[in-house]
Amino acid sequence: MVKDSPVIADVLPLFVEFIEELPLAGHNIHSFDMKYIYRDCEKYLGMIPGNDYIDTLYISRKCLPEMAHHRLTDLAQHYGISTEGAHRALKDCHMTQQVYELLKNESELVSSGAKTIPVCERCGKKMILRNGKFGEFWGCPGYPGCNFTINVRKNKGLI
Repeated sequence: MVKDSPVIADVLPLFVEFIEELPLAGHNIHSFDMKYIYRDCEKYLGMIPGNDYIDTLYISRKCLPEMAHHRLTDLAQHYGISTEGAHRALKDCHMTQQVYELLKNESELVSSGAKTIPVCERCGKKMILRNGKFGEFWGCPGYPGCNFTINVRKNKGLI
């Protein structure tokens, strides 16, 4: 698939220019991607980028300790995100972004000392705090297969 693609030495300067000083995000970026970025930047550019990064693998282990595995596809399935086309770069980027947004919400709840994150009464998945037309509500991550919701205003003890 990549045999006719440009070599890393040619595209790396473009990548570094593109990312500027912005934080990077990825699933297992700490143990995998950053090692290659650091290695190749030092080898071809004589520098190591100082970008911060966010690793959804580590966030998922903190927020979802009950999950047996924390692979990107497992997290996507947990949140009801399509995994069709997984393991292709662009699809994995989209899945990582969607997973990150949902994990960020859960992480904020865990950090704030939230009393309880409810579990869907229909399918057993941990609910996600969402914003809708009428304010905040707990929604099942299994949507559209499962559309169970809990009204936050009526269940204040759950936040």
